Parts: sequence; C-alpha cells; structure tokens
Amino acid sequence: GSATFSNWSGCDAASGVICALTLNAARSVTAAYSAGLLSQSITFGSAPSISVGGTGSVSATASSALPVTFSSATTVICTVSGSIVTGVAAGTCIIAANQAGNGSYGPATQVTQSFSITTGDYTQTIEKLYVAYFGRPGNPSGLTYWTDELVAGNGSSVILQNMFTAFSLSAEYLALHAGQTTEQLVN
Repeated sequence: GSATFSNWSGCDAASGVICALTLNAARSVTAAYSAGLLSQSITFGSAPSISVGGTGSVSATASSALPVTFSSATTVICTVSGSIVTGVAAGTCIIAANQAGNGSYGPATQVTQSFSITTGDYTQTIEKLYVAYFGRPGNPSGLTYWTDELVAGNGSSVILQNMFTAFSLSAEYLALHAGQTTEQLVN
C-alpha cells in the first residue's frame, strides 16, 4: 500500500523545499528532501543623463544581494563596461541587467532600463563660430541648419570641418575680411 504524510516539519511550498517520504516493506520511514533554488528579482536605480560622447553610471540591485551585471541591447546608441554607460549616438539606450544565481538562488529574470542619449548643446558652439567668423550672432535658419547637421552626424569633426569651410568661403566672410592677412584675421 501507500501512505500520505502531510504537515511534515520543514516541507512547504513557500520555501521551495520539496519533501519525499517512502515507506519500505519493514514499515520504517525514510525521509529525503531537496531544497529548490530561491527566486530573486532585480531593481534598477535612477536612469543616468548622458549625451553623445559622455558617460554615466547605471545601478541595479538583486533581492538576493548577489552582484548584477549589465549589457547594452542597443550598442549603436550606447555601450556599457561594468556599470559605466557611454553615449555613442543620439537615441534610446537600453541597458539589460542580469543576475545568474548561485547555489541558493536561481537566475533572476532579466530587466531592462531605457533612457535617452541626447545630442548635447551644439547651439552655443555654433553661435561662437558665427561671432568669430562674422562678428555677429547666428541667424535662426543658420543655427537650425548647422545644429541639425551636427545632430545627424553625432557631432562629427567632419561636420565641423564642413562648417568651417562653408563659413570661410561664404560671400559674407570674404567681403568682411577682404584683403586681410592671416595675422590680421587671427588678431
């Protein structure tokens, strides 16, 4: 026959302990149990503010207190090394947090945190170039055009070089500085 045992001390579903009892032919009882792995979860801290070329740190904790590892799900937008995130391009950065578990805890379900990588403020830089080349503030359409170019190129030095060239070859610049030597232009 068989026997059903219930309410045996130390065997409950809440703790993840699985108990098995067997009754042998001599009617002595052998008890065996195996402890299942405990569950855990991950919670992210506040999202960092990062612009293209900048860095910030992410943080997350596992309910088990075991260390959390990070990876980028959007490496064209951001990369991560340890907990330091670097902005690569403007857009939505998605960082994944993982905890593999150990002998007591099973792996945590992966969680992600999304935040924007911004372009930074190119307007001030462009405004300074307008003053340096033309002796005046930039006009709204020029500021918008060059800001959009820098954003699209992620602040590329090639875009900046194109801007320098366009400014120095413009009719306004040539008329303003006609006949000046390099020394006069620098001073």
